[in-house]
Amino acid sequence: MDIMKYKNEQNQKAYWTERWEIVLSILKEKLDEFDFMTWIDNRLSLARYDQENEILFLIVDTEFMKAQLEHRFQLIIENTATEVFARPVKVHFLLQEDEEIRYERIRKITAYLCGALSNIENEKKRLN
Repeated sequence: MDIMKYKNEQNQKAYWTERWEIVLSILKEKLDEFDFMTWIDNRLSLARYDQENEILFLIVDTEFMKAQLEHRFQLIIENTATEVFARPVKVHFLLQEDEEIRYERIRKITAYLCGALSNIENEKKRLN
């Protein structure tokens, strides 16, 4: 991976993480303390922000929590994120286990592609 692309991706991730932290601080002010502490604080984590489709992916622990957040808090989270991000934002909740499965698949595909690339490089050397 090109080092500048990597640094740019790291900077973008830091930027969106900072934006998410601002969303959380505003939600803390907007919501009842019990609701915030029960459903939001230390319960949601930013998986990623899809800037092209303007979707904020948040990780939750359980299906129950996901259902509650979708039913009770999705709109206020989307509205607050829209304010902070200065663009319309949709929120999708992901289960932690789904994110771990996705990461494992990406890791396996990456290992496979690296192996295939290595084989191609070896074949090129052999043919030269």
